[in-house]
Amino acid sequence: MRPRTIGAVEAGTQTTGSFAVPGGAISSAGTWYVHVVAHDSSEVPSANFTTYTIKYDPNAPVVPTLSFGSITTASITVSASTSDTGAGLHATPLYFERDSGVANSGWTSGSWTDSSLSPNTQYSYRVKARDATATPNESSFTTASLKYTAANAPGAPTISSATSTTITLTLNANSNPAATEFSIQEASSGQYVQTATPRILGASEVWQTVTQWG
Repeated sequence: MRPRTIGAVEAGTQTTGSFAVPGGAISSAGTWYVHVVAHDSSEVPSANFTTYTIKYDPNAPVVPTLSFGSITTASITVSASTSDTGAGLHATPLYFERDSGVANSGWTSGSWTDSSLSPNTQYSYRVKARDATATPNESSFTTASLKYTAANAPGAPTISSATSTTITLTLNANSNPAATEFSIQEASSGQYVQTATPRILGASEVWQTVTQWG
């Protein structure tokens, strides 16, 4: 087997075994090719050669930009964009994490929908990227971005102790966390219960937790 070259650099001669590209043979990031030609004992080359592709890239991809998609009471969808000017991005270039590793997407090619979450709860997300080299270079994680799931719609309140001028309402939080705030509207007038004592109706929405409403 005759010497193989990469560009103008001789890459070595051997007859069997594996082959390591010597230092200096590849000088810049990108896709390189090793052409292997067989010669017989009379130094006559074969008509064909075998090509091996080498993706060389000493640099990590650009740190991704994370964005949020659909948000429900139990799920948050995240996606990201990035680029790599050397070997290019891996077929599955993105790795999302929630709350610094409590849950993750694994390496994926697209967005990630994180499910089985709690309603009206804040979560943090970050993402990193990798390139297409044989041992992929990884970017650093993005700074964590925070997002809440949607709140459950409240259940119908319980009405009791009705008189000619007053009623007592017991709010139904419907599994929302204690910090969830609610506004109470009187349906026929479209007005809202105010915080003043005694409770009166007014045009402005007032938001308070179940505990604050009392």
